[in-house]
Amino acid sequence: QRFSHFTLLPRRFTDAQVGEQLLFKYVFIHVDKPADKLELMLAMLHKLYALVNGQCCEDNPDALTHHELLLPGHLLLKFFKEKLGDCLTVLQEAVTKRLDSAPETNLNVSAVTQAQRIMLGLVVE
Repeated sequence: QRFSHFTLLPRRFTDAQVGEQLLFKYVFIHVDKPADKLELMLAMLHKLYALVNGQCCEDNPDALTHHELLLPGHLLLKFFKEKLGDCLTVLQEAVTKRLDSAPETNLNVSAVTQAQRIMLGLVVE
């Protein structure tokens, strides 16, 4: 219930569905299955307890395993994905605001499709 506005999901989603989307999009995004996410979280918690009890030493953040290699194509892909997401969020907010201001308005699908084409044209340019 507290994260509904953060995920920008429609109001018809239940709190459980919002929670699932939040976990899917923002928590351990490199892991697909919820069971694997839980297993990873438990392993991390186990390592945290071991660190606090002095049973292991902390990781070195300068180790090569903590560095990420970004190729130019991957960097551009991340940039375009972020910008496209921003444009789609603006479009979603505009449509939601318009529907909220006039709920009796009949949404014309061709107008939405035209707006999406315009937004995609702005992103490509």
